[in-house]
Amino acid sequence: MIDKIRSQTRRADIVLKRQALCYYLFEYKDYLPQDIAKHINRDRTTVIHSVKTFKERLKHEIECIKELNELKKENFDLDALLIQKFINKNKTRLSSKLIKYLKDYE
Repeated sequence: MIDKIRSQTRRADIVLKRQALCYYLFEYKDYLPQDIAKHINRDRTTVIHSVKTFKERLKHEIECIKELNELKKENFDLDALLIQKFINKNKTRLSSKLIKYLKDYE
């Protein structure tokens, strides 16, 4: 999912997921716009715009409510996802003790 969100595509379904993720991380997980931006390959002002746009769309579009509920249900955590990607990428260079510590953090 995160790879599609980080892509430069403007497909409506991906844009909706991107906006929902920005809104969810900002409103529910207390991420700063610059932190979200860094992980989704966007500028912080784009994240701010996405949050505002999604907030307005929530009032009128059922698809937005569904996307947000899906993220809530998953309890999506960007940190855990990034830690897992880091572990997978660097498995051969990390000690087993550090890998256990990182997995426990998730």
